[in-house]
Amino acid sequence: MISLYGLSSFLFLFIAYNSFGYDDEYWNIRMIEENSLYTLIYKIQSSDVHPPLSYILNFILFKIFEDWQFVRLFSACIFLAAFAVTILKTKAKEAQLLLILFLGLNPTIMIWATSIRWYAYAIPLLMMLSFPINANSKYFWYYFFFGFLILSFLSYVGIILIIPYFFWYFFSIKGAISKKIKQVIVPASIFLLAYAHQFYTFITVHRANNIQENQQTFDVLTSIKSFVSSVFSNQAIFPLSTYGLLSILGYLVIFVLFIYSVFKHNGPKKGVIPFLVGSILFILTGLAGKLRNLVLLDISKAHFISGIYKKGLKFPFLIALILIFSGNVFGIYNVLTHQRTTKNAWNLPFSESLSLMQGLEQSNCQEVYFTFHPTYTYHLLNQEKKLISFYSGLYFDSTRIKTSVMQLDSIIKTNSTNFNFVLTYRGRSIEQSHYQEMLRQMKLVQADSIKIFKLGFDGDYALKQNIYPDYPSFTFYLYKFYGVKGNILGLKVWERNQL
Repeated sequence: MISLYGLSSFLFLFIAYNSFGYDDEYWNIRMIEENSLYTLIYKIQSSDVHPPLSYILNFILFKIFEDWQFVRLFSACIFLAAFAVTILKTKAKEAQLLLILFLGLNPTIMIWATSIRWYAYAIPLLMMLSFPINANSKYFWYYFFFGFLILSFLSYVGIILIIPYFFWYFFSIKGAISKKIKQVIVPASIFLLAYAHQFYTFITVHRANNIQENQQTFDVLTSIKSFVSSVFSNQAIFPLSTYGLLSILGYLVIFVLFIYSVFKHNGPKKGVIPFLVGSILFILTGLAGKLRNLVLLDISKAHFISGIYKKGLKFPFLIALILIFSGNVFGIYNVLTHQRTTKNAWNLPFSESLSLMQGLEQSNCQEVYFTFHPTYTYHLLNQEKKLISFYSGLYFDSTRIKTSVMQLDSIIKTNSTNFNFVLTYRGRSIEQSHYQEMLRQMKLVQADSIKIFKLGFDGDYALKQNIYPDYPSFTFYLYKFYGVKGNILGLKVWERNQL
């Protein structure tokens, strides 16, 4: 067990330290680097869709470490600490091994628990709430509601998950119903009073922002698709790929065994209600449409699967584990190598692409970069490149983008200038019609010569095109225009989005 925990620790720390970051992390970085703590809280409460606690924690950590890589390492460390407690509090060796497989060697958790967003703190906290202090203690319900109060200040997912966890503990604790109700009243009242203002902010501000600008919930069909992709597979493999289908088959066997064990062996108890009821609530509320939310279900899923192992079910259970673990191993490889996961921003070959662009620059020419991806915007800005970025107005202080298409129109008339268009999959952030116009205007640019460079071949692109017809075969394209001339004003469609 120690060697497997050591392997898990190495993987989490390696992934955290080598992360280039992705989309939403740059909104987080902007808010913290550009604001005082007071202004940060005000802006989050008035214009975001999440509660403020994760921003506050990141603000403090960044002031301490002054390096976002160390903040990511901290995220990995608190997960590993909570994971160690989970293993130590699990008595059965078989259950410990299963928890290592489903938590410590879980590629989905590796993606999200090594970040600088709310889920990096929510995952270890929910793990601790899944193994609380003695449930018969008079302080138990204070512990429970305080833990979910913190979780709910990290994410509104907390006010959803408290429901199944409450019923799980309430009905599993021995004693008269009336006595348990009396024990719950005071801590529950403290929870409601402490969270009342934040819930009011959710109803009046954040919920409206979700509907108008930053969609966090989706229709039931989209939620079901995401649920199957994440819960019956893992987010580091495409569900329709070979390993994705093997993983899905393995989980189907697990759930058949669960139904069998309910009728034949009285079934597992730990984690069943939080997982099953939590899954239903996530789908009905539309939260399942965001894959990152579903990582929290992996915790209760791990616990209830670890309780299915029964005499007489060993062989089919072992077959299921082999199928699931094959998907996990391939998923871990994808996470480590930044390819073929369901998180498109994770799959970009940042190190190779930045080196490529640097190597292609000509010292006697002005080099200008066009991108619509936050990560490339962040790293190119840090390298002080001339940049036009579609989303800079959302993720970055607009004063940092000192280049405009109007300025470039004057520059190319007096200086030899190269344009570098960085293309990645557009995702859901850009309307297809607008994206097509961006490409059309790019292709209208006149230049002495044009070269196209590709990196990051996606082995699943043909499968993905069945769902997303415009999905590219490579994750990174660089269209380099040498010696730009003529009218370029149509490229204003690439300029920063003021949403």
